[in-house]
Amino acid sequence: MVVDVGAGTTDFGLFVMVEADEDARPRVFEVPESIHGVRQAGDTIDNFLRAAILKKHDIDLEGDYGRRIGGELNLRVRQFKETLFRDGV
Repeated sequence: MVVDVGAGTTDFGLFVMVEADEDARPRVFEVPESIHGVRQAGDTIDNFLRAAILKKHDIDLEGDYGRRIGGELNLRVRQFKETLFRDGV
C-alpha cells in the first residue's frame, strides 16, 4: 500500500509486486479500483489521529492532567503519524 499525505490531499493505492525469478526485474501492478484520494491532509489527519488517541484513553482535556497529555500529544502527533504509516500501529 502506498499512502501519500500531502499538503492538501491524502492519496491511497494498493499494488502487487511480482518477481518472476532472481534475475528479472520485479513487475508492479495496480490492484483495480484501489486508488483513492481524500481532500484532507496534514493538520486534518493529525487532528483525526489526536482525537482517536484521546478518545481511546478517555482523556478529559478540561483537567490539568488532560491538558498536559493534550499538549504533549500536540507536540508528538506527527511522529506518531509517521510511525503509524511506517509500522501499521
